[in-house]
Amino acid sequence: MRTTPASVIIAGLFVAAAFAAVAADNAPPALAEVVQQTAAKLPAGGVVAAEIDHGSVRFFSAGNFAPREGVPPEKVLFEIGSINKVFTCLLLAETVNEGKARLDDPIAKYLPADFKLEPAAAVITLEQLATHTSGLPRLPANFKRTDPLDPYADYTTADLYAFLAAYRPARPAPQPADYSNLGMGLLGHLLERIHGRSYAELAAERITGPLGMKDTVIELDADQQTRFALPHSGSTTVKPWRNPGLAGAGGCRSGSPASRSPRSFSPAVTASSSGSCPRNTSSTAMPAAAWSRSRFCRMAGK
Repeated sequence: MRTTPASVIIAGLFVAAAFAAVAADNAPPALAEVVQQTAAKLPAGGVVAAEIDHGSVRFFSAGNFAPREGVPPEKVLFEIGSINKVFTCLLLAETVNEGKARLDDPIAKYLPADFKLEPAAAVITLEQLATHTSGLPRLPANFKRTDPLDPYADYTTADLYAFLAAYRPARPAPQPADYSNLGMGLLGHLLERIHGRSYAELAAERITGPLGMKDTVIELDADQQTRFALPHSGSTTVKPWRNPGLAGAGGCRSGSPASRSPRSFSPAVTASSSGSCPRNTSSTAMPAAAWSRSRFCRMAGK
């Protein structure tokens, strides 16, 4: 959702604003060097990374400790932005596998029965939302940045519905892939309606809870607040973003899954590379496998 040099991904783990002199005991020198070089290029903050090798996990970091000096790398939490979208696709994959929806279902099926949509908008499918081929813009036309440091905070579900009611697609879907926070946020809202649960509840019950990701949350508790690395835009410290109206597009905070054995995630890698679709995705697959499953799994025998 936001583009910032203080947020990167290394080795599939979350790397972002915050900190730290190198703590790389036993870390591979080449990877440690890359982390140091990356941190040196940041105008603020730093990098935390982890290597998973045959069941062992090693953490290291580079950059500026402030404001979380003394917190071990594996305990620091970050705002993970659009990585959240993979969770949304995993929730869609589970919903389809459970027979509660189909990828080719139109969005109108899961909006209030009396809600009026332009016909070309009404037939946009769940899959098109997940694959950024819906034709929806990156952000809704009625999106107003009341607070530039927390731009999504005031965008509500009522605002989303107001946009949809007025939306007139220039061309019918599917369209060539074009990144849309709006589309993924709408998908998260439709999943809330399908399950009768909030996005935060769905993520906790179906993804982060079963995977032991206790530090991956939308709302931080008191302890997590003390371990949260403040986000940056360039050299400027900004507010943690809130996203009540488009939660499926981004809003999670997360850290290392250090308390979870790396072996717990191996079935997901197998499933993703083989193209199979595990039935119980929340307990056998990590979010990185969600995209391929959400796009290719079908109820017919999968």
